[in-house]
Amino acid sequence: MHEINLLEKIDSNKRAELLLKIWEPDHTFKFPITGNRKLKFQLNWLRKWSWLTYSKLLDGAFCKFCVLFKRNEGGRGNQKLGKLVLEKFSNWKKAIEEFNKHEGLALRGHNDSGPISLQNSQIYNEGNFRELLRFKVEAGDKNLANHLETAPRNATYLSPEIQNEIINTCSSMIIEQLVSRINSAKCFTVLADETTDISGIEQFSLCVRYLDMLKKEMREDFLKFVPVHDVTGIGLATSLLDNLKELGLELKYLRGQGYDGAAAMSGHFNGVQAHVTKNYPLAHYIHCSSHSLNLAISDACNVQSIRNCTGTIQKICVFFKYPKRNNVLTESISSICPSSNAKRLKLLCPTRWVDRHDSIIIFLDLFDAIIDGLTKVCSWFDKDSSSGAYQTNVQKNRCNVQENSPEDYFRISIFIPFIDSFINELNERFLSHKTMLKNFTCLLPSLNGKFEEENIKQLIEMYQDDLNCNKLAAVGEIRTWQQKFVQTQVFPKNALDALQECNETIFPSTFKLLQILATLPVTTASSERSFSTLKRLKTYLRNTTCENRLNGLALLNIYREIVLQPEDILNILASKTRKIRLL
Repeated sequence: MHEINLLEKIDSNKRAELLLKIWEPDHTFKFPITGNRKLKFQLNWLRKWSWLTYSKLLDGAFCKFCVLFKRNEGGRGNQKLGKLVLEKFSNWKKAIEEFNKHEGLALRGHNDSGPISLQNSQIYNEGNFRELLRFKVEAGDKNLANHLETAPRNATYLSPEIQNEIINTCSSMIIEQLVSRINSAKCFTVLADETTDISGIEQFSLCVRYLDMLKKEMREDFLKFVPVHDVTGIGLATSLLDNLKELGLELKYLRGQGYDGAAAMSGHFNGVQAHVTKNYPLAHYIHCSSHSLNLAISDACNVQSIRNCTGTIQKICVFFKYPKRNNVLTESISSICPSSNAKRLKLLCPTRWVDRHDSIIIFLDLFDAIIDGLTKVCSWFDKDSSSGAYQTNVQKNRCNVQENSPEDYFRISIFIPFIDSFINELNERFLSHKTMLKNFTCLLPSLNGKFEEENIKQLIEMYQDDLNCNKLAAVGEIRTWQQKFVQTQVFPKNALDALQECNETIFPSTFKLLQILATLPVTTASSERSFSTLKRLKTYLRNTTCENRLNGLALLNIYREIVLQPEDILNILASKTRKIRLL
């Protein structure tokens, strides 16, 4: 791949040959480990992104198509191309984010309306859509060239309106497939979260979790972004239910809700979960486990010593945020920590512990340079800067535990109080659903498991409408299911393992209850991931994108594995009666 990257001119036959013969590592290849976090290239990335290739020589990733068909400059202003094209990409921490960005290319350009010129040189950037049409013409598509040259000006089918209609048709076909799969499962849970996009609109992301009945695997699928103006509990709940109905989902199969811990979402009286539960009592709310873990760690850090430490770190980060002081810190880093990859401090995130952890790692890495920078600023004549540097550079108080060694001191004053607080937080946040999930334990046999008859009956009574048998038959079936594992002594580790072992024909009621258990939400990570797509699609330069186009592009970007046949798209477009501008 390195040799390809250095070649200036390659003819079409050579390009085709290289595309077919590019080296790919097999499962036995050992990728080099880099950095303090010991990250490396992942083999499954080559399957997920078909355009991606790995250079063994450079230990980096490239886009094989961009390398073979590259120019040294591109985009508006002829900017020099960089990572994945002219340079290797090896920042594995941000690999997935960057690979997704590389795929999500914008359709439109600066001027993409009116007749199209088939000449290569264009004054304005007309966007990737028109450039791809020119590329096909250059590749020898005579039918396309004839259409673009001879078609009436009102029937070229290149206008932004036609582009939007094609996008909307594709998105409706994808939604139709998703809704069909969800309804066929007859059991799903809704995952929702909200964020503000670049234009200040509150976007409500709707996702669902369900069992794919054909592949027998759990899926979490994004459905759409909904702009909301009423962010109260009842307003969000109404928007959620109305949009699910509009998509065609059968809400009688709604069996769970997964949100974060915001009051508008999780409130017991006026939150979204409360209003949804009033209409659908079996749609149990479960707080996102990732948010719960994050909150448990954050709240556990309220131990006085830890709270004071993180507060001081944040104060120092804010202190060096100003340009004049930051220049002093930059000079200290260059002279004292020249080998450090970090060149500036990172503010502590008030909500996400992972980001706060990264900030502290950077602070420790640059600690000597920080002390040197504070010492220099202390000697300034500027009263605010010098006094601020002195105050952040001096420890005012500490826990006065009398011990013989530093290890014992920190164990008693910090470690034990933190662990105690952390355990209490975990118990409060992760055991809140213990009562609701207790009855499901009868479906997961274990070596020492003892199940009460009453728990089985309560579970069957709760989901009687989902079972196609009476209570006594269901109880007997579950007892037989438990006995099956007692004989083999090979017990399932979780609901998904049990679901794979359960024969739907022999144990229909058990399978349905396991399906409900496995479908209950764990995290709202799918909604969070959809925000990454939103950020890539609705950018500063594309901040007026309408909602239909935004949702259509989001679905096309997320569900690249769903193949849409051009004939089906054309048939749907041909069946519509429309009076729109075609030029």
